[in-house]
Amino acid sequence: MSEMTVQLSVSKVDFRGNTGDQMQYYYAFSRDTCIVTKDTTTLTFEFSESTSENFKMLGLYYTDDNYKIIGQATVKNKGREMVISQLNKVQKGLVVTSVLCSYSYEKEGQQHTDYLNCDPQVLNDPDIIT
Repeated sequence: MSEMTVQLSVSKVDFRGNTGDQMQYYYAFSRDTCIVTKDTTTLTFEFSESTSENFKMLGLYYTDDNYKIIGQATVKNKGREMVISQLNKVQKGLVVTSVLCSYSYEKEGQQHTDYLNCDPQVLNDPDIIT
């Protein structure tokens, strides 16, 4: 079994964000591209220490087409990390397209939550020999 940990740093910004939702947030992953080639890999996304406690990981979007290449994404540590059991038993490409996150804050006495998608650039390629 192989393990891979990727940190995610997210912040609220006044301008030039990269999340597409009114550009209020900026995110970056600790790796540019993750290529998973082992037949069983556990992939963990975790927020960096500098990421505000207001951010939480909620879920994962990926291209799977019901081949069951990827196990269930489990959110842990009060939304601070997500563990994915990669089950690469079918030789099929897979792209993790988005880690869904939320940002909760108070404004004018009201609680608000924004949702943002962060693209981790993960590619499952069973044909690459390592």
